[in-house]
Amino acid sequence: MTQTSNTASLQIIDLTEEDSGAYQCSISNRYGRTRSSAELHSGAPSYVRNIRLTGSGDGYAVLDWDPPLEYYGAVIGGYQVQAIRKNGGDTRTVDVGPAETTVRIDGLNGDSGGYTYRVRARSTGGIWGPWTIFDGFIVDPPEPRVTSQLLTWLLPLLIVLLLLLILLVR
Repeated sequence: MTQTSNTASLQIIDLTEEDSGAYQCSISNRYGRTRSSAELHSGAPSYVRNIRLTGSGDGYAVLDWDPPLEYYGAVIGGYQVQAIRKNGGDTRTVDVGPAETTVRIDGLNGDSGGYTYRVRARSTGGIWGPWTIFDGFIVDPPEPRVTSQLLTWLLPLLIVLLLLLILLVR
């Protein structure tokens, strides 16, 4: 754990699945107590890449994508694809096996362009990666995560209490 001016950070290097869980930072002094928490899910795949609408027709759409570049020690156990109607209404969800990177989504109401599509990968351990969104044009996912995770708490109250505690200890 490191502390600089008004930020306290916990960096976990060489993250493993055993590091997954709830992390909590708490601080107290004679003026009070506060805490902050964060959930960490290790072993999740990264973003799927290059979602493409490769076919569509009356009530269906065909999507394909490239698998994540980074698996972070995870083996891909499958994918989940959703078609979300842009003007509200039904959402269609399809689960796809680990070797498949193409899916046909049936049961769409109207034009396939009236939907936003998203895809995420799942590890064999059941941990979901983040969604990659396709909204009629290619949306580049954020840069892949690094294997060391950084949890940062920036709550103003926590910072004030930390500084007060430091002053009181001196």
